[in-house]
Amino acid sequence: MARKNLSMAMEFDQLTLKRLQSVVRTDLGFWGEVRTLLKESADHLESNLQKNVPIGKTRVLSSSIKQSIDQGRTPLWAKVTADAERTSANGKSFRYGWALQSSKGRFIYHYLSGRRSGAKTLGWFSRSRRGLAKKQKQLLERMATRMQRRWAA
Repeated sequence: MARKNLSMAMEFDQLTLKRLQSVVRTDLGFWGEVRTLLKESADHLESNLQKNVPIGKTRVLSSSIKQSIDQGRTPLWAKVTADAERTSANGKSFRYGWALQSSKGRFIYHYLSGRRSGAKTLGWFSRSRRGLAKKQKQLLERMATRMQRRWAA
């Protein structure tokens, strides 16, 4: 059985990128702006995850939240993951964050403390995407303004 990993990726539409690459292939300043946009989007998502993460005694899950950004010359993606593992009573390893994200059926997990104390952890990871589209729109507008100034000079 394949392991389920909690991951959210932000990618540009491939057709849009192909068009952009043909126009700005040599403009490294543009791709620097794209990298900044991806980094700021990933920072926003990581911040939301840290606000929603169920906190246990060891804080293993919150410390496992990490982001990565495409390191290619023309960056196409950024992703944020939470990949903490635990060992069950029968000795099997499982993705702890995924269990809390999709707690249904036999095991239903709840927040132990904090502002969500007693509430189900179901959807804690996917719920963190709220507000990301609005933030990305703001970031894109800021990037477009900077690029217009740069190209006008």
